[in-house]
Amino acid sequence: MLLLLLIPSLAICQPPSPRPHPTAQTKLEYFLKLTDTLRLRARNPGMAMAIIDNNQLLYQGGLGYRNLDKQLPVTTNTLFEIGSCTKAFTGVVAAQLVQEKALAWDDKVVQHLPEFKLADPYATANATLTDLLTHRVGVYQHYYLQYGPRFSRNEVLKMLPFLSFNGTFREKFIYNNLLYTAAGILEERVTHTPWQDLVKTRIFAPLGMTQSFATFEEFQRYGENTVSYRNDGYTVIPPSSIDAAAPAGAISSTLNDMTKWLTMLVNKGTLDGKEFLTPRQFAHLTSPLTVRNAAEEIFYGIGWDIDARRNTIYHDGRTGGQSARIVLAPQSGFGIVIMCNQQTELQNLLTRYATNIFLDNNYEKLADFEQYVIDKNNPPAAAQAPKASLIQDPQVLKKASRYVGTYSHPAYGTITISKAPKNQLAFAYYDFKGPVKHNAGLSFTALTTHFTGNDTFDFRILEGPAQEVTGIEVQFPYSQPLVFTKAATLVLPN
Repeated sequence: MLLLLLIPSLAICQPPSPRPHPTAQTKLEYFLKLTDTLRLRARNPGMAMAIIDNNQLLYQGGLGYRNLDKQLPVTTNTLFEIGSCTKAFTGVVAAQLVQEKALAWDDKVVQHLPEFKLADPYATANATLTDLLTHRVGVYQHYYLQYGPRFSRNEVLKMLPFLSFNGTFREKFIYNNLLYTAAGILEERVTHTPWQDLVKTRIFAPLGMTQSFATFEEFQRYGENTVSYRNDGYTVIPPSSIDAAAPAGAISSTLNDMTKWLTMLVNKGTLDGKEFLTPRQFAHLTSPLTVRNAAEEIFYGIGWDIDARRNTIYHDGRTGGQSARIVLAPQSGFGIVIMCNQQTELQNLLTRYATNIFLDNNYEKLADFEQYVIDKNNPPAAAQAPKASLIQDPQVLKKASRYVGTYSHPAYGTITISKAPKNQLAFAYYDFKGPVKHNAGLSFTALTTHFTGNDTFDFRILEGPAQEVTGIEVQFPYSQPLVFTKAATLVLPN
């Protein structure tokens, strides 16, 4: 009888029957429904996406519109800017040149570019090709240069000596587009070939990427390119060229072509049974060469971030109004690429969901991440343009006319301070324009508007021994304070 009494409890303690393991198709159906829901909530105009699972193409398609006004849909032939996902292409060219013994990873930059010079003489003398490609030189990002003066690629080398460091040489990971551009210039110098031609002949042609381009002119000329939008999902951002920094972020591509690139990478360098990258090249490009975030075990290779915890390889790409992300897990035969014609974090959220679902069979809701993306893409009503600020201090008002003029920096170009009506000053750094607010003494703040949004730049007037105005010191983001020298005033004879 005791045995009979125990039988029900034993049955209760038995583990439940295992649930059927979801198939790749089941996971895909769930993920696509999730994608569609989040895309609409995040006000995404259009996107293109490809997924490889178990080394097979599982999904490839466009969602939404490449042009909202004309209601033109995104297709697999729609051309997107991939931004910094370009860096992996520059890395592949370097790997090929190393394979051919035209370069070595530890070659010092000055061996090939004698005119290469940084603000730190030790860094100038010792920076290597690997240092440039793994973001460990230490130069600040200086992102606002891309919105300033127009310059050619070779002029980048002339600007580098005037750009501040964030810490010291090889102290830490500091992402820098200009130094990636220098690596591209180095590749040009060694091969006597423009970087865009290197990418075409060494990567696009062998992989059959016939709808991929490395110049802005080609992007504009293509018949099915995307319109760029702000994160609100409807405000158009005017197209702009980043050809000067092309090796860091100028490639544009279609989903058809990016699927070929993705397939080759998931297969560790092989496409359609043909070896494009040797095992050694692929291993080096995706090795953890620089610590990016020690606490989270994130490293940087050659054009790739490496997540050691999740065993994934990835990179983001952004231009003025477009975003992209590639994630790879070659050991699992998995990869995903998403391209959006919007300033957004949506692709980062979706690729996180994809890796959770396809790699870990994890369907946990990322509520905080979702809310962050949705909030960012559903901004409050557009902020009003900054209002003009009257100068109240009588001493400053008395000297205001002395502050008027043009100020120059050897890399950042020019800033103009002009007199505005009703005791005001106006500030202009190229397309960043707006009124000036007086803080105290010689300290001011420029309140500017730009197609990227509203910005504030703190600055102070610099005076010489006789209290003459010699320049201004301006705090741009991603830089140490910059000194702009006032142009001499031309005094005409009577």
